[in-house]
Amino acid sequence: FVMKWGPIGRITGVYWSLAVEEQFYLVWPFLVWLLSRKNLLSLCAVIFAIATPLRLYLTHLYGDDLRLALLTTSRIDGLVVGAACAIYMYDRKKPIPASWSVAAASIGAALFVYVNVFAGAAFGWMKGISLDITAFALLSGALLTASLNPFFRLRHPLSAPWLRAVGKYSYGIYV
Repeated sequence: FVMKWGPIGRITGVYWSLAVEEQFYLVWPFLVWLLSRKNLLSLCAVIFAIATPLRLYLTHLYGDDLRLALLTTSRIDGLVVGAACAIYMYDRKKPIPASWSVAAASIGAALFVYVNVFAGAAFGWMKGISLDITAFALLSGALLTASLNPFFRLRHPLSAPWLRAVGKYSYGIYV
């Protein structure tokens, strides 16, 4: 495997995640304006359901090319998980049910363990990454919802001043 970034890729390589987020943030406000919250939640579910099969299909077509994992369509599931959480909590003015957080964490962890411990070599590394992206989206959504749910008691530890400072500066350090 040889990644062919080219001269532009060498210069802008670390900014791919910003580009993915900005593409989402350019389109999403228009969808929020046009659609009802119920339809937005449905759209999030449809996009999430399509994201992994689309990544796997692209991997089937183009092989083990890491650039596939950097496309907006390949990272959209994490963005729509966050959007769906925000829509749900805005509408109901309460946290997402603990059972949903546990289910998302369980599915995400099981998928991650299955791919990386049991079936990684059988999938090939790019297909494994594709499934790991979905697992990470589910685990991140579960952590987000659990941190806002009083049942889990994560709000206080996740609001620690040192952790907030790390969060504030970590993306700048990354860039």
